[in-house]
Amino acid sequence: MPHALWIVTRYSETFKNLVYARELIKYDQNYISTNHGPPILNVFINSKGLGCLLLAFSIGVAVGCAKQAPDPAQLRADETTLVQATVTDPARAERLFGLLDERDRLIEETIEMLRQYRRELRAINADYDASREIIIEMVDQYNRDRAQKQLRFIDLITKMKATTTADEWKVIAEFQLDNFKARQLVFGRAKEKV
Repeated sequence: MPHALWIVTRYSETFKNLVYARELIKYDQNYISTNHGPPILNVFINSKGLGCLLLAFSIGVAVGCAKQAPDPAQLRADETTLVQATVTDPARAERLFGLLDERDRLIEETIEMLRQYRRELRAINADYDASREIIIEMVDQYNRDRAQKQLRFIDLITKMKATTTADEWKVIAEFQLDNFKARQLVFGRAKEKV
């Protein structure tokens, strides 16, 4: 799973792209005034297209961010129904349900780990005297813990595959890929009110 710093990186890259676009527009305006030629950005500037484009982008971001996280209980109920309908052998289905329970516990552990990391990050951020070494050690520890959780997830997936046939796994994996989004299940639920 991507860690919280990935979000900061993505937003900083977006900001850099917006600054770059602004510089292109300034260059475009200079080019128009000196060369009297219409470069490609001239179409957006003269037709208010850039404003419309930014408005559409803002609406898209607002709609995309407003998406609700799925209800974990409903997802699990749907997954249970799917497994019962897909896995033909009752013994294998029971083993798979045990692995799914283990996966759910691991998700809850990951959520708590992320909450703890955020609490620690807030505390260090509030401490003016916190050294760079302390921050680096905290981030490194979080990355080690996250890597351990990822390895446990991979082990669980391997065990789930071994419990099912290829056709059964294809159906179950497709359901999981379509419905279990780490950003919504883990990061969304890990948010705490300060």
